[in-house]
Amino acid sequence: MTELGAVLTKKAFVVWSLYLATCFAFLWGYFTCVTKDYYEALMSYDDRKALEADKKSWFAMPALPGMDKEAEAADAMAPAMDMMM
Repeated sequence: MTELGAVLTKKAFVVWSLYLATCFAFLWGYFTCVTKDYYEALMSYDDRKALEADKKSWFAMPALPGMDKEAEAADAMAPAMDMMM
């Protein structure tokens, strides 16, 4: 016997592994939600209103800070244009 402690069956190992992975995934999701809310809470009123105006839908990709919309769209299209030529 090379293991320390009780010997686990394959089923118990899989169940515990999935349980731990699910717990870590929920903790990571909670952490990201809290940090996003904290980030938005530290914004000024004008920045918060601008952020709300920029949101198109719940699944919209956030804008890159420091880039205007035209430059961001051009950077996004550059790899596709390179592949076409």
